[in-house]
Amino acid sequence: MKKLVLGLTAALLVVNAASADEFSFSNEVSSGIVNIITDNNAGTTDVQFAGIADNAKAEFITDKFDVGVDSTIYLRKSLTGLELSNFVLNDWYIEFRPVSKLTIGFHDVIETSGSKLFVSDKNLLNGNIGSDVVVVFRPIVGLRIAGGFDVNSLFGDDTLNPFMNFGVDYNYKDLFTIGVSARDVANSIGAGVFASIKPVSGLTVNLGYSYNEYNDFTGNFAHDLMLSSKYSKNGFSIAGDLEVGIDALINTGINVDYDFTKSVNAGLKVSYMNLMATSENLIEINPNVTFTSGKHSFGLGLDCLIDNPYVLVTFPVSYKYSF
Repeated sequence: MKKLVLGLTAALLVVNAASADEFSFSNEVSSGIVNIITDNNAGTTDVQFAGIADNAKAEFITDKFDVGVDSTIYLRKSLTGLELSNFVLNDWYIEFRPVSKLTIGFHDVIETSGSKLFVSDKNLLNGNIGSDVVVVFRPIVGLRIAGGFDVNSLFGDDTLNPFMNFGVDYNYKDLFTIGVSARDVANSIGAGVFASIKPVSGLTVNLGYSYNEYNDFTGNFAHDLMLSSKYSKNGFSIAGDLEVGIDALINTGINVDYDFTKSVNAGLKVSYMNLMATSENLIEINPNVTFTSGKHSFGLGLDCLIDNPYVLVTFPVSYKYSF
């Protein structure tokens, strides 16, 4: 509740303080239309309304002060129509820069760039070099020294985020970044070493090692290796992931998209995950098209998730307005 109140307060500050060139806002309404769930063992198919989600993001940025809010409202079908099923405050942050070399953040997350998986669109948890209440010191150009602690973990209300974490990363002329982290140093320590390299124009290669990593499917596991790359040029983009959690999982995927015009983009994402403990294989196939006109964009596609013997098919559509 405390984070919710602070987040809504931050949103009000944004609205009251923002000017046209400092304030950004987006609102996206989306739905999978229907969930078609097939059980190949039982020979049954179930069709359900997929519900509607409304995601709003607001951000206010100045030279000395930033604040942002990200929230989602979920609607589901009821006997009388649509009803609110959930409200989620996905994220909020407040960041101060009282002097040029120092940043103080609240509910902030500072991640080293080499920990990002491009296709999965996430960072490994141990790529986090400072979070929640965080201080970042930049003694020289390109160097960040960060530390932070999680307020909820301090009082035992959060077992996933680290009670205390530290990290350092260094970026050299935007050609490469090297980062190291030590997380939850007061309890069950986790650590990571990551690098992000740009060997040629348009190509970024991320790689790293994480100790005591976490995944939603497997929980904690000891050793995680990752390699992810992305190449973009002339409207064409291709990205690939490879993550290997020793005795835990294999996560791989590829994403290709192309700007046919300034207004039309089409893409295809294919991912595969093997959960070693259960010998479970998860496959996802997601072709999609996005149409953009000024501040408006409309997306549609198909999302197929295969988890034998189950197959889930949805037809995601979305409308987004941003400025």
